[in-house]
Amino acid sequence: MTVASFKERQRRAREEAILDAAAEALRARGFQAMSMEEIAARVGIAKGTIYLHFASKDALAAALVARGIAALTTCVDSLAPDLPVLERLDRILHAMLGGAVQHDHGAPLLDSAAPELKRLIETDERCAELVRGLRARLTAMIDEGQRQGEIDPRQQAAVLVGALFALLSPRSYSQMLTTVDIPAPEVNDGLIRLYLRGIARDPTGIDRSQ
Repeated sequence: MTVASFKERQRRAREEAILDAAAEALRARGFQAMSMEEIAARVGIAKGTIYLHFASKDALAAALVARGIAALTTCVDSLAPDLPVLERLDRILHAMLGGAVQHDHGAPLLDSAAPELKRLIETDERCAELVRGLRARLTAMIDEGQRQGEIDPRQQAAVLVGALFALLSPRSYSQMLTTVDIPAPEVNDGLIRLYLRGIARDPTGIDRSQ
């Protein structure tokens, strides 16, 4: 196994610090308002140092988006395949809404409601490839749940995956927390129960769609 040199480890650590600072700036100010100067100040480096790692603000934001999607993909892949599908989805949602992925790895950039970030996800090949991979994993998981009788087979898997991404929209989630006087963990539990019960197969076997 190749061991990275001290200089390379420093470079990687600095790059991660830049990404962390960019995530903080994005949450605080939004994509348009955040600047390379602000990010450099948060890290304690010269602005020019950022450009040694990222060619532009778009490139920096794309790297942050990619890191968030990759973190969520790792979360999905880490779940034991013998767990019931609904339990796996429950853990994924708790990891996202509880912050294990969202705040530590920049997943707020998954919020496709932000036009600039949606553009990056669609035009940056690495981001687009990661999103395709994540959607494929979640679609396969929901298909499995439908085959095993856990998830309502009348629903299209693509629709259920889209609903999951919508539930994880950080912008909508933040707005909800500011309008209800309920602790975040209780809000999380309620949203997750709502989603999982909505997609679960009716144990009575009664078709309620008519």
